[in-house]
Amino acid sequence: MSLCSDFMALVDIGNWSHIPFYVVGEATAKTLEKMTVSHPSKFSKSLIIGARETGKSESLARFIINDLPTRSSGRKLLYFTGDKNRDTFHRILTDSKVDVHGLMVYETVEASDLGDKIAEVVNQIVLSTYSARTFR
Repeated sequence: MSLCSDFMALVDIGNWSHIPFYVVGEATAKTLEKMTVSHPSKFSKSLIIGARETGKSESLARFIINDLPTRSSGRKLLYFTGDKNRDTFHRILTDSKVDVHGLMVYETVEASDLGDKIAEVVNQIVLSTYSARTFR
């Protein structure tokens, strides 16, 4: 995952330590947790929530609908998203009268050495299969 400059600009302009961050999975939670270390006055690790309870966007949306009323932040949500997603998350929240604003903060990029990595894995599989047959 590659964070976009728009997100880093948001980090620089404010204090986010009182804002809950709802995250869909453990990888996103870990990325944000690293930011609580690099920017301790701007983020609160205790407000990175949802990863363990959800795992996919539909579950996260329903989690937010249940959790949001317990927060004093109202019913507005800034939705940090990637370039590859469906509208399920956004639709569920807007259907529940949550004011959702999306901002793309990461994008999927092609690995320049993907072909080499695939060839390496295939070669390892072939070699280990050959070795297993040789020693039988």
